[in-house]
Amino acid sequence: SMLHQAYEVLFTWIRHVPIQPTVIMETPLLDATFNALTDPATMELAADVIIETYRMYPSHHPSNQGLVQKMIPLSSKLPFEQALGSGDEDILRTYCRVITEMGES
Repeated sequence: SMLHQAYEVLFTWIRHVPIQPTVIMETPLLDATFNALTDPATMELAADVIIETYRMYPSHHPSNQGLVQKMIPLSSKLPFEQALGSGDEDILRTYCRVITEMGES
């Protein structure tokens, strides 16, 4: 689908192009990617993009701090209670991947 292609391009862009962290921080794609985590159709790709962003823009680099400070609340807003209630292991595993990467970045 078109949405899958968009996330694949975004993932490649984050991994291979040295983008200023402020550009990522200010793009509406960042919020859209976090929103995509709540849709089973885009959840895996969205998680890959977010995890790659945490990996490529670690918080110990001062220039990345604004981006990381924007991403942490977005990561923390994931609907864990709802996921736990659903018992859906795929959703829980995906959310755990995101939160683990957040903690390690």
